[in-house]
Amino acid sequence: MPFPRDYDATRAAAVGGRLVRVRENSPKSEPAAPGGRAVLFIDGSNWYHSLKRIEVSSKLDYRAVASKLIRNRELVDSRYYVGRVTGDLRRMREQELYLGFLRDQGVSVHLGIVRRNPMNRQFVRERRRLAERISGYAAAIPVEVREAIEILCRSDYPQFVEKQVDTRMSVDLVRMAYRDEYDAAFLLSADSDFIPAVEAVRELGKRVIAASPAKMFELACAVDTFVPLRREWFEGLGADQAGPGGSSAVRRGG
Repeated sequence: MPFPRDYDATRAAAVGGRLVRVRENSPKSEPAAPGGRAVLFIDGSNWYHSLKRIEVSSKLDYRAVASKLIRNRELVDSRYYVGRVTGDLRRMREQELYLGFLRDQGVSVHLGIVRRNPMNRQFVRERRRLAERISGYAAAIPVEVREAIEILCRSDYPQFVEKQVDTRMSVDLVRMAYRDEYDAAFLLSADSDFIPAVEAVRELGKRVIAASPAKMFELACAVDTFVPLRREWFEGLGADQAGPGGSSAVRRGG
């Protein structure tokens, strides 16, 4: 059976056993006058690393970010979810300063925990053992296999992992929708772990719009609209505290 006219065959994919449409909408393509109440849900770690990859400062003016995303909706809440750093005084201090920076903008902070990854030491140990074992057999190992092993031996395994962050955010997404505290949820993340919560929220008649510099096909399929945020989208959205460059969040040079 042929695809409907609005399908792009190169972007169609099977998700959960069904074919779905993928919409990479720009903010301009969002309906002009939906109105209603909006809540901004920020997946702190995912959002931070997505911004870092496109060289955009995480010290954003989140009121301006929200305004640009939600357009003529009423912003009723901005919520930031992240694991609380422990065990490193410098990183703890940096996080507290940043969380204070968010709170000063009216963003509520919701903390999970950060734990040392128990697999990290084992991974490092096994990686060292593998490198030692193959060192005397380099000539006998096919080039493509040796290159793959070398890449593995140079790779890192996460030293720390977040706990209770995605779960807390997912619960709030659903609970606030059930309590009718918003009409549209704006999810700043590209994490597919939120798909079950997104599906539950949409079943309650709420809209979900995800926005991120990162690409995540699965989440884009689950939400009403996915907004890909490119580097230039952040021009003029930096906070005054972002340092040289005034109000621009985009880092120059480098």
